[in-house]
Amino acid sequence: MASSNTIESLIGTWDHVRSENLDDFLKEVGVPMLIRMMATRSNPRVVISEKDGVWTIRTETALKTQTSTFTPGVEFTDTTPGGQQVQTLIVFENGTWIQKITDTKVKETVVKRFVNDEGLQQVEMTCGPAKACRWFKRAN
Repeated sequence: MASSNTIESLIGTWDHVRSENLDDFLKEVGVPMLIRMMATRSNPRVVISEKDGVWTIRTETALKTQTSTFTPGVEFTDTTPGGQQVQTLIVFENGTWIQKITDTKVKETVVKRFVNDEGLQQVEMTCGPAKACRWFKRAN
């Protein structure tokens, strides 16, 4: 459950702490085994920023850095870490970042980000019956 933090509380640099059910989720999304193996072993750093209403999220790993820039409420074409083109819509509701991703197979993925009551960025991911969660702490 999201805490009473505002969406601006997500701005900053975050380091991965732990994940739950990530492999099952990635399998449901259709990520190939080799990429799943790398993803479940990675400890990404996430950097979120905002300027003049335009938001940027950058995910950095030892192998790859991926950046997405968007305006909340405006659908855009994005590329997944696996290279697939997807349609994405991100909206902010009650301090929660809600991202809806639709791929070419019309499979919808929902990603919710918020700062939980422990001060961690919690990322809840759902696709079909698969649900996963990742937690990130603020970088020093």
